[in-house]
Amino acid sequence: VIVGNGGAARAAVIALRELRCRSIAIAGRNPAKVSRFARALGGKPLPLEQLERERFDLLVHATPVGLWPRADECILRPEQINCGVVFDLVYNPPETRLLELAWARGCRTISGLEMFLAQAARQFEYWTGLEPPHRLLRRVALQELRRFPEEGGTDKGQP
Repeated sequence: VIVGNGGAARAAVIALRELRCRSIAIAGRNPAKVSRFARALGGKPLPLEQLERERFDLLVHATPVGLWPRADECILRPEQINCGVVFDLVYNPPETRLLELAWARGCRTISGLEMFLAQAARQFEYWTGLEPPHRLLRRVALQELRRFPEEGGTDKGQP
């Protein structure tokens, strides 16, 4: 299941299709948008309220809910997290409220930081033709992300 219906959710659907995922459910806060999005991409629309009655292999969170500075927010209640793996595409903070709830429910969790670093590594390789310095990228990203609570930001969650 993918929670969200914007650009990141679209990319997630495309990636899962390329991986030959048999069934993709799409959930979100706006049922009309979710329905249009699911229809356009060949997914199954699913109201957020139904998540607690379903079981999934993977839940991909592709909304900005929980993004710094509103890191304490979560779009889902614990009983809606019924899956083996939760991949939260939010990378700031690296450990979101959703990932904390998922971990407490026994799910394997993947931080959006992993996607962020994979993108950075690929860009580095593309632009330089060199092997990306993976450890350095991780260290610098974590160091810079730690600065956000100190510096403040906009009220839309964007640094």
